[in-house]
Amino acid sequence: MSSHISMTHNEHSIPVLLVSSEAPLDVLHSSAASRFLAVT
Repeated sequence: MSSHISMTHNEHSIPVLLVSSEAPLDVLHSSAASRFLAVT
């Protein structure tokens, strides 16, 4: 099994984001928050 999960929930089938399946939840949350704040 790969240690990264590709996110393909966009209008194309090409993944634009890879998420580590081994990263702690607080790190994933912090990364997601940074990405959302960057576009707002």
